[in-house]
Amino acid sequence: MHKAFENLEKNYDYVGRYFGDIINKTYLGTDIEDAINDTLMNAPSANLRKILWQVLNSLKTGADVGPALNSVIDQIVKEQKIAVKEYGKKLNPMAMFYMMISVIIPSLGTTMLVILATFMGLNISLGILLALAGLITFVQFMFMMMIKQARPPISME
Repeated sequence: MHKAFENLEKNYDYVGRYFGDIINKTYLGTDIEDAINDTLMNAPSANLRKILWQVLNSLKTGADVGPALNSVIDQIVKEQKIAVKEYGKKLNPMAMFYMMISVIIPSLGTTMLVILATFMGLNISLGILLALAGLITFVQFMFMMMIKQARPPISME
């Protein structure tokens, strides 16, 4: 188990920190079960907590860790696939609204504003056009943030 934790620490940057903490605590004389329990309480990820919980239970009961971890990892993978599918369903309408509000309406609206101002004899100052460009930029930025917030926290690496 100790060697597996060392390999995780070396090969995985983000998760490796937590397994490195467990190893460091055991080097300092803490029981491995207590070290895992401490890390379990401080882990920010629910999936990491599930995995550490299974490892801790297997250590306490003396059961084989492999089947328990395989079932937990299979469950995590299924949850991530569901999250990606849900994101895909959300993304299609968001992309349509983005195209409408951030691309089509501003470009056609600006064109129509210039044409109507020309026919009506209105003078559109540079300040108005810059304010319009700033508003369009702000709306596009807000849409990009909405899309980024809707994205599931899954790394496909």
